[in-house]
Amino acid sequence: MNVNLLIDTAAQLASLGRFEPSDVEDALEALRRAGRVTRDPDAPEGAYRTSQFFVPVGAASGWEAAVFDHFHAVVRTICEKLRRANESALPDRIGGSTYSFEIWEGHPFFDEVMGHLRRFREAQSGLRERVRAYNATCAKPAVRQGVTVYAGQTTWDVTEEGDESNA
Repeated sequence: MNVNLLIDTAAQLASLGRFEPSDVEDALEALRRAGRVTRDPDAPEGAYRTSQFFVPVGAASGWEAAVFDHFHAVVRTICEKLRRANESALPDRIGGSTYSFEIWEGHPFFDEVMGHLRRFREAQSGLRERVRAYNATCAKPAVRQGVTVYAGQTTWDVTEEGDESNA
């Protein structure tokens, strides 16, 4: 998830989660050494900045921020599509697609359909790392393109009559 988040002092951050300030300071310093946060020279003393926020798949907490990021990506895409409604030059760069499948255990495509989200995540994670590695080796132009790619997947039961019981 790409964000532009300014973290206040370790003591203020600690109070939000009821942590010891020294523990938060230690964690922030470990993140700084790992290159995940930086000290912000334009912010108050002790402030940190990050442009990335990562929530591991299956995490018990933090997924709420990932859901918000996904929602924001969908809304941004819809707004950009509306803004460019009369343009046809970017059909494969701005937009979305939705596909639904009806499958069951033993269906010949069950594993392929159910594994789509995992494969999507693997492919996008690999691509993101290759892009980051390249970007770290060169000077960036003043104007760049931000690109957000998103996907979601859910499952629900469909009864014999075709009613969606969990939709």
